[in-house]
Amino acid sequence: MIYEAKGKLELSTLGHLQTLDSLSTGYCDLKDVSRLTNLRKLRIRVSSSLQNLEEILKFTGNTLNRIGSLIVFVDNNSGEEQAMQIVSSCRGIYKLRLEGPIAKLPKELHNYPNLTKLQLIECGLDKDQMGILEKLPNLTTLHL
Repeated sequence: MIYEAKGKLELSTLGHLQTLDSLSTGYCDLKDVSRLTNLRKLRIRVSSSLQNLEEILKFTGNTLNRIGSLIVFVDNNSGEEQAMQIVSSCRGIYKLRLEGPIAKLPKELHNYPNLTKLQLIECGLDKDQMGILEKLPNLTTLHL
């Protein structure tokens, strides 16, 4: 059962959940993700400015490191930095899809040993970002 607390959905009771599709930062509290210890696939929409995101990511760090497949939608330019912070917290991903206005990739992306699939949809990356893509040692699929 999912409970609604203070206008947002509470996900903390879904401890066995492995796939979370369409998590929206506007409707759910990211702190709840820390209790989803079996989570392996996450699709998240960054739609508004998140307060205390760094603190939340430290709190959810162990759970985010277990995620293998990550899809991040960015609704507007103001969410780019926060989206990249989320990506930087998911070091174990093998599949990453970024969609929306994203000009810069995380510099440490080349340190993701499992990353084999990367999709960049409507991102509009700066030209200097191609150097980061060149350094992905295990990348087998790239969709631009």
